[in-house]
Amino acid sequence: MASPLAALLGALLYEASVLSAYKDTIMPSGTCNITAAATSNLTVPNPIQENAHIIATFWSAHYGTHVIVLGRDTKLYHKHQTAPNASADWSAWKCLTPDLSKIACSTAPACGGFDNSPVVNVDANGTATVFVRQMSDLDIFETHLEDPADPDSWSALRPPACICNYPPCANQTKCGVALCDEKGVDCSVEPTTSDAYWSYGPFFPTSELSLLREGDSLALYYRGFDGGYYKSLQSNPGDPAKFVYPPTRLGGFDGGENAIIE
Repeated sequence: MASPLAALLGALLYEASVLSAYKDTIMPSGTCNITAAATSNLTVPNPIQENAHIIATFWSAHYGTHVIVLGRDTKLYHKHQTAPNASADWSAWKCLTPDLSKIACSTAPACGGFDNSPVVNVDANGTATVFVRQMSDLDIFETHLEDPADPDSWSALRPPACICNYPPCANQTKCGVALCDEKGVDCSVEPTTSDAYWSYGPFFPTSELSLLREGDSLALYYRGFDGGYYKSLQSNPGDPAKFVYPPTRLGGFDGGENAIIE
């Protein structure tokens, strides 16, 4: 049995190696300041917390484990194993969104990146689907593997619908990048029914997302701007093309204060 001193030295060496391994992380690092709410009697025993690295993960029978993360530069990155076994090597990090001006946001080409952690799951047909919130539109964008056997076959990121500035400006034909300048996208070019969008209207989440497998369908969960908790299922099970709109408000609109997630 190792002595207490040897155990302590081993623990310190391990911690040092872990810290060294994270010094070049592409993911956001630093600390978060957790403050007490003025109307709550809950205490905050640990107000300064390390920023957690949330790693969206799925497994492919074709090549193994695949992970997707938010980078500190607000872009999306992924890496994957090269064979479906635990000892298989990993690819390098690859950026899914190297050019943010190519993102189909309402203020394109002046688009920001992403501001929450991506979520991923695999549907009944083996298609991996990713959702993440885009920071310019404050709405959920989607991408999926077009070939489940190809870890680099990600589709172009899609918004849920053509999202324009609100309220609209008088005589407006294009979305405004800055108020009513009409330098953004033209929503008349692609109708909402087009597969350029993954649904038929805006979602505007105010929480991290959850993506669950329910039977043969994927179900996207999130908190809305009204505090209600919402769910949207695939329109056709196993098909990433479209998700149901409007989403279902769990508890309905008459669910009372307990239906609010805060």
